[in-house]
Amino acid sequence: TFGPGNQFTVQLATDATFTSFVSLTPVTTSTATSGNISATIPFNTASGATYRVRIVSSNPVITGSINGSNITINAPSISVPSFAGTSFCLNNSFNITFTKTCNFSNTGFNNVFTAELSDATGSFSGTTYTLGTLTSVNAGTISATIPPSVPGGTNYRIRIRSSNPATSSPDNGTNLTVVAPPGDPTIFGNGTWNVYAYIGSAFTNYAGYYTEDNINFSSQNRWGAGTSPSNANATSGLAYQGCSITNASTYSFIYKRTNFACGYYRIDLPQHDDVVTLIVNGSTAYTAGCCSSNPANAFTGFLGPASTVEIRVQNTGGGNGFLAANFVAAASPIAVSPATTTI
Repeated sequence: TFGPGNQFTVQLATDATFTSFVSLTPVTTSTATSGNISATIPFNTASGATYRVRIVSSNPVITGSINGSNITINAPSISVPSFAGTSFCLNNSFNITFTKTCNFSNTGFNNVFTAELSDATGSFSGTTYTLGTLTSVNAGTISATIPPSVPGGTNYRIRIRSSNPATSSPDNGTNLTVVAPPGDPTIFGNGTWNVYAYIGSAFTNYAGYYTEDNINFSSQNRWGAGTSPSNANATSGLAYQGCSITNASTYSFIYKRTNFACGYYRIDLPQHDDVVTLIVNGSTAYTAGCCSSNPANAFTGFLGPASTVEIRVQNTGGGNGFLAANFVAAASPIAVSPATTTI
């Protein structure tokens, strides 16, 4: 017989030698000489095909016999992620599907499956990017989006990571390309406007560019209401090149130009939505919030071949963004008098 307070514990070992084992829970308190014991295999138990079990008692201390055959344990695992495409632009959205084996848990905290993009070398040990999540204990589909902060590269990989238990799938197995937007936002157009577009309203996530040939312009002639700068047509310059800006109410763009014909100009900004900032030769000349304020004199001064003009617009939401600008010849403040002759 077993004494008062006796506890039976199931022990799980990686093989029949029992040199490495763990005690399973819950522990059963009983003085009975036979019966059934309920035990749970820990989530962090590795997969294997040579596991064995035995039972030990505490009062008296007795180690039972090892079971006579190998036990196979399959740890929770996640399949290789599946999705369409091998080349993605910033802000592209797509679906990632996956399957799993065994049970994931919401005990203690909910399990979250995360679709994860590697760094540009295909490694998950450095900087990684979250593409999307699914809070569930079941396999399924994750709605994924390439973040606008991802640098361009050709060696990216994707995997699925879980939180309860913490495990990861193999990566997708082939290199993926994240397209770097064309154009250099630091360059001013030479006698034409370079127009640089950004995802979001803070000028931080560069997406692409188009050009505007006319010194006076309205962006509404290049893209329509309910769209974005990435829809710019080729009416008066190069059409837009780069990644799509899918949010038609939150974006930003910058017009940049140098090499003006020498003259004394007045710059009018008859239309803007939302926030506009005019920068001439590196200094802010005018700024205004939403929306069109029809300033007939945002700037007056001399411009020439070496002058730079930059007009920034932040569309912060609630509708379409746009900009119109006119460069008007103004009366020069310098008067030239004929030379006088003394007799």
